[in-house]
Amino acid sequence: MQQIPVRTPIERAHQVLESEGFDVIKQIDEPFQGGKKANYLDGERIDGLIFVRVWRVFVFFESNAVVKVVVEMREVGP
Repeated sequence: MQQIPVRTPIERAHQVLESEGFDVIKQIDEPFQGGKKANYLDGERIDGLIFVRVWRVFVFFESNAVVKVVVEMREVGP
């Protein structure tokens, strides 16, 4: 997976996520996981068939530039 460095333009970060197979939603002034409001890209990708890995990437931005990236992964299976 490509890295998205701090200060990357948000449109470039969006392109990187999509090129890596993520479905991406742009959230503007929305609460993050029930907390403080923020601007961020919410990317999700699911890998596998029986044993599945669910990847979530949150790319926070201000003034159209990345300020923080959070990655979560969980495994789901029988």
